[in-house]
Amino acid sequence: MKLAVAAVRQGGGNVIDLGCGNGALLERLAAAAPGVVPFGIDVDPQRIEHARQLHAGHADNFVSGDMFDRDQLWVEGLRFALAILMPGRLLETDEAGAAALRERLRQSCDQVLIYAYGDWLTRAGNLGGLARQAGLPIAGAADQTVALADADALALGVRS
Repeated sequence: MKLAVAAVRQGGGNVIDLGCGNGALLERLAAAAPGVVPFGIDVDPQRIEHARQLHAGHADNFVSGDMFDRDQLWVEGLRFALAILMPGRLLETDEAGAAALRERLRQSCDQVLIYAYGDWLTRAGNLGGLARQAGLPIAGAADQTVALADADALALGVRS
């Protein structure tokens, strides 16, 4: 949470959580960093309904669907100060879908915060290994559970 707050502390802005679940992380971020406008997508409609209730003033910013299939959140001219993504999601789709999402992130986001937990870290060895497998270059130490991806290099990312 500290890295996410630091990433948007200067002025808030639009923050998109790709796989937002019930919206609780975005709620904590908005409370800690005033000016954050939350956006989220999740495949579970019940979780999205909960997120909409948590963020009643921004309920329309939450979409039920697959982050690889939904263009609704990627409106031309809409910029995100921060995107939040678990890199393993890019490994669950084909390379074309992963490449398209990395390009959307590069074009529409100032920063991309990546995180991992549990089995994802074990399989990849660490966050750096998982990020490399997903084609997301990270800035900083590879042995942490959260990091900022190098947004400028996202389009160059190729899964290993």
